[in-house]
Amino acid sequence: MVVQVWKQESTPYLQFLHFNFGLGSTLSPSVIGGVMALSENGKLLWSYVALGFLIAACSIPPLIIPSPPIETAEEGVCRKHT
Repeated sequence: MVVQVWKQESTPYLQFLHFNFGLGSTLSPSVIGGVMALSENGKLLWSYVALGFLIAACSIPPLIIPSPPIETAEEGVCRKHT
């Protein structure tokens, strides 16, 4: 979708996307370790509950933002993607 929307200018957006993948893979063990240190006996359940809430909170904005219109080459006009 990023390449469809930004075409030739998509490089920084794709780099930002991959940066976030790396950031998530770096931070998730820290979140798990931090919650395990706070919970009694280091139970994994609360660690994954905390990580699940964090992921759910980060997933809400992309679900709310509407899709941009897609310009077709044949028509030269924008139409709404459904």
